[in-house]
Amino acid sequence: FHGTDDPLVPYGQAVLLDKVLKEKGVESKLEPVEGAGHGWWGPDLQRTQKLAIEFLDKHLKGDSASPK
Repeated sequence: FHGTDDPLVPYGQAVLLDKVLKEKGVESKLEPVEGAGHGWWGPDLQRTQKLAIEFLDKHLKGDSASPK
């Protein structure tokens, strides 16, 4: 996850990291948070928390643990 208006870590850094990870065969998925800075709340926070839990369940517990 990365806020597209992050004043501390430029969004382009996340794009570059995602690209390099994929080139190296590492599963990566960049989820931009449009208009967000170096943090976010409300619906964006709820959405990103849900996606983070699904990603961690998949990669730490296995595919069968991911919610459907």
